[in-house]
Amino acid sequence: MIERFFLLKEHQTSFSQEIVAGLTTFAAMAYILAVNPLILSTTGMDKGALITATAVASAVMTAVMALATNYPIALAPGMGLNAFFAFTICGAKGVPWSAALGLVFYSGLIFMALSVSGLRQKLVAAIPMELKLAITAGIGFFIAFIGLKNGGVIVANPATFVALGDLSKPGPLLVIAGVIVTAILVTRKVPGAIVLVIAALTLLGFFIPASDGKGMITSVPNGIVNLPASLAPTFLKLDLTYLWSHFLSALPLVLAILFVDLFDNMGTLIGVAKRAACSTKRAVCPKSDAPSWRMPVPQCLVHVWEPQR
Repeated sequence: MIERFFLLKEHQTSFSQEIVAGLTTFAAMAYILAVNPLILSTTGMDKGALITATAVASAVMTAVMALATNYPIALAPGMGLNAFFAFTICGAKGVPWSAALGLVFYSGLIFMALSVSGLRQKLVAAIPMELKLAITAGIGFFIAFIGLKNGGVIVANPATFVALGDLSKPGPLLVIAGVIVTAILVTRKVPGAIVLVIAALTLLGFFIPASDGKGMITSVPNGIVNLPASLAPTFLKLDLTYLWSHFLSALPLVLAILFVDLFDNMGTLIGVAKRAACSTKRAVCPKSDAPSWRMPVPQCLVHVWEPQR
């Protein structure tokens, strides 16, 4: 039934291959469960609620994308927007996080209007291919930068902003070794290369001391299964009145969010679609041009989420 529903043979794949691909995708994007709440919690939002919201939203939107479009694309909160939300809107501009959520909501309405009307697709088609590839590469470098920073390969420096980390410590060396091994396995087209390397590094982390000297790189969890944190501290806590009471200062922020949404997700979607072979010379994910009611939902909501596969 699954093979017929998702047209696996038509797409030259199999159920077992999709299982491996799904596990690889999850392993590659699971960092968002830690990084997204870590960034957004700097605004005062409850970290436990953010973890739950990140997991639930990613699971639901990925399922919607699969069932509505049959594209091999996973969706999760975008790394560009969460940093802009936390450090620029709430940090530099001093907007309360509940009001900032309201601004994101209004930006989403505009994004949905652009998607349903077809203007977003025309905008994407009008951008030169060189710029599209540059945006995709830039987003890839940004995600790689976050990974290298979290791994200690690069560190903050007051003079140069970024400096090389202490490569004499085991943590950064493990990261570098993982990147090299992953590149070799992917080049040799080893099935499940990314998830195999992630699993191997995780196991090695149980035996390698952390850089700060506090335990091992991979810590033993307190439990295997636990109930998720409540969504109550953040659920529907957006302030929709802030835009109208601070219109002149808030409107540019809404447009800035829209700009970040549009180009961040456009670049990511182009790169993912090209890699997944679901794009043509005329369109990215061409089924999104169809007038069917099935398509606008994930295409419109993708503004909050970043394609991950």
